Amino acid sequence: IDGEGKIVGICNCAPGVCNALRTSQLYNTPNLSRSAYRAHVEKEKCVACGKCVEVCPVGAAKLGQKLCTSLGAIKYPTTLLPDETEWGEDHWNPDYRETSKINCYDTGTAPCKTACPAHLAVQGYVKMASEGRFMDALKLIKQDNPFPAVCGAICNRRCEDACTRGKV
Repeated sequence: IDGEGKIVGICNCAPGVCNALRTSQLYNTPNLSRSAYRAHVEKEKCVACGKCVEVCPVGAAKLGQKLCTSLGAIKYPTTLLPDETEWGEDHWNPDYRETSKINCYDTGTAPCKTACPAHLAVQGYVKMASEGRFMDALKLIKQDNPFPAVCGAICNRRCEDACTRGKV
């Protein structure tokens, strides 16, 4: 994930540290996730494009966590520990491996990206353009869309209706 045009160095991710967190979530074993690790994104480098989430080797960062805000600590949902649960037939799930995976969240994508028919991460492009970084913005949008001028001419701007940036 290194080199020209790649998103690099915006978080403090250490795969050796946060791999246990992902494993504990995947297999519902919260005892494994006792850690002082917190994902942190440098606000001045973040353009909210979601590329860090896509390239993170261990899935530490998730969109929707508001890592760049100053709202305080992130509250994660708690689950009952397996040794605190009485495991009767009502708790048995033969398809556990398939139904309990959390690699993909329904709410893990920015609303504007979800609303876009081309599924473009336009928020990063717009932020860079507003800062006058036009060449950087063009490089970013061309990672997902080789013909931004053509798509821009027929764009129906569904992202504008779905935008929540003013609420973050």
